[in-house]
Amino acid sequence: MMMKRIVVICFLISLIIPIDAQTNLWIQLYDRNTGGLNETVYALKQDDRGLIWITTYGGLYSYDGQRFVHHPDSTVKPPMAGYHWRPNTAFENKLAELAQKENWLRNGKERILCSMEDRDGNLWMGFTNGLRLCRKQEHPFHISDFDEEVLCLFQSSNGEIWMTTREGSVCLLDRWLKPTVWLTRTGEWSSTKTNSRYVVMSITETPDGSLWLAARHEGLLRLKKRDTDMMRGFYIQQIKDEGDTDGGLHALNNVYSTCLDNNNRLWTASLNTGVGIIMDTEPKIPADVINLNALQKRVNGQKLPERIRCFLPLFSDEWLVASDNGLFYMKPSTWKNKETGVFKQLLTNKADTSKNYSAQCLLCDHDGYIYVGTSGDGLIILNKAPEAGKASEARFLSKENGVLSSNVVYALAQDKKHGVWGFCDKGLFRITSDKVNKPFHHLYASSYGEEYSAVWPAMSIGNALLLKDGRIIKGTRKGLLWFQADSLGQRPSRHNIFIEARYNSADRDTAFVAGDTIMLPKGLKDLTLYCSVLDYNRLSNVVYAYRIADKDSAWTYTTNPVIDLRDIPSGYSTLEIRATNGDGVWSGNEKVITLHVKSDDNWALSLVIILMAVIAVMFYLLAKKHSKKDDADSTPNVLEPILDNLPTKEAVDELFRATVRKNIVENIGDAEYGPERLAKDMGMSKNMLTSKIKSVYGILPVELMNRVRVQAATELLTQTELTISEIAYRVGFNDPKYFSRVYKKMTDISPTEARSKRSI
Repeated sequence: MMMKRIVVICFLISLIIPIDAQTNLWIQLYDRNTGGLNETVYALKQDDRGLIWITTYGGLYSYDGQRFVHHPDSTVKPPMAGYHWRPNTAFENKLAELAQKENWLRNGKERILCSMEDRDGNLWMGFTNGLRLCRKQEHPFHISDFDEEVLCLFQSSNGEIWMTTREGSVCLLDRWLKPTVWLTRTGEWSSTKTNSRYVVMSITETPDGSLWLAARHEGLLRLKKRDTDMMRGFYIQQIKDEGDTDGGLHALNNVYSTCLDNNNRLWTASLNTGVGIIMDTEPKIPADVINLNALQKRVNGQKLPERIRCFLPLFSDEWLVASDNGLFYMKPSTWKNKETGVFKQLLTNKADTSKNYSAQCLLCDHDGYIYVGTSGDGLIILNKAPEAGKASEARFLSKENGVLSSNVVYALAQDKKHGVWGFCDKGLFRITSDKVNKPFHHLYASSYGEEYSAVWPAMSIGNALLLKDGRIIKGTRKGLLWFQADSLGQRPSRHNIFIEARYNSADRDTAFVAGDTIMLPKGLKDLTLYCSVLDYNRLSNVVYAYRIADKDSAWTYTTNPVIDLRDIPSGYSTLEIRATNGDGVWSGNEKVITLHVKSDDNWALSLVIILMAVIAVMFYLLAKKHSKKDDADSTPNVLEPILDNLPTKEAVDELFRATVRKNIVENIGDAEYGPERLAKDMGMSKNMLTSKIKSVYGILPVELMNRVRVQAATELLTQTELTISEIAYRVGFNDPKYFSRVYKKMTDISPTEARSKRSI
């Protein structure tokens, strides 16, 4: 029923249309309303680069997955009279039937005119009213339809999947994420839908198999198995706030989440009274319940935050606490019966010190980075766990910098391959880590499913959960969203980065497809690039990284396909561009372009010519003076020995080569030693060094330095027993994988193959 509902909604808003569960086919319409064409399409073709070319009555268009470009200079002819498309395959027949069924052809004049299968197996269809892409890739995101808003998701140690809803249902799900039994208010399981009226926000399992349920205004629920057979139900102990103060049950008002420490004490997070502790697994009420807020205020007069969302244990005795008043650090062991402990605030808003970041959810990933989802400031990433309560370096990803679809992040989860997923109120994203460079500084977010997220229900405020089988599930306002995280990003990356370059000269605006070299006219140092990864099955936005190697030491990361380069250095320089694939994964897709900016600063050359002319005149006058005093036949011209002793160009170039090589070899193990430092050691400017190396060697400084490093690596590979990683570091590469790619590119063999040839 839900699938039919999605079909109708998608069609009405001209987005993606699932045909059925067997074909795994999704249709996307490109017309005026979706940023596409509003023309009759009668011919389609894909070129060798991957661009899609569309012939219409209005002219020729190209499409790169992001924009349609009109080519007005192209002359196209309409088809001959009576032209009619006929389906040739069962797949095309099915689409033709679907077109009639779904009323794609809204009147008798509209029809299908052409079709084409691209290199990824997708089918493109031209209509009298636009263009459609029929994607064969299986849609990875699924919605399980419920009538209630899903809040809490939990998987127990024995694999049972629990789900709770805002309406008060507590149930178990089967492997297909369908409810099987419901928990009654008295602890029994019912095969028919039953409302327990407990609004549960989190579930915590204790070592003995009991469960603690944070039930908001119903307080805490402790579920203890009746016997070894879990399906016989539970004894339910309800610990509810009765209005006691000072170390009493007042800590259990509006409980949002719970967490166990190493001493099996249960910590509670409340949206009214802050942090509480259940001191014993068999609590004596109210003696074993402590309200930290009341205790701290009574002992030293300090006030703790009252609206606590969740805890994140980092180490055995260091936790982070998310609250509406910001992020806090605490040490559970320092809080003992009637004694206060360590509780420090982190991450005060630098722009407005009176404002704190409202922390909604927390996660610590495989690399030790801390992720803080907020309810208005996007995502905050810390590069390490805070030490002794001191905040570490932070990065901020938000809607304002074009990264997230929303600044409200409800939940975070990490998949089995250590990818971090975030869930906003209006979609989801995945943190992309560029492992080639320093990961923390190059973490970025790829937004998933933007083109069809409009048909998803809005996300709920509850948690996201990684199941033992690798699926990630997240509650929505109208059901359950789930996907197999491990399968995303596994498609082969064989889609090139297509780049169109554009610059404005005095007389015209010039645009062209960028090749391996771009030459700018004299006086121009600005260039605009429009980039696209030619992947028509893309699920996420593409993240680009770029730098001018001779100018920038750091990479610039962006999801904006338009790259503006300003003040490009004169002479030759190297532009490096990398990109994720259509699944938001860095997979080696890169392009290197040589930029040549003609210098208009000819004063230096003119000065050299003038100086040489002055010196020549001085020598001439000096020689003429001597010729008057001495006999011309017995005294040689004074210019001859001076000119004979001047070094030749070949000698100067040879000395230059030797000096360059000496400097590179002496610093070969320093990965930070690049063209800029080489120029400094040579006593030259970087532009002058680039021009000289280009003149002497015919290549750029970066390539020359890599060649020297590769030569040194070859000697180590053939003459030592060092590992390939050790050799990479010794010759100045921080990343052994990158070293292997550079080595193979320059020698046509891998380092392993080079080592195997040493005995030949």
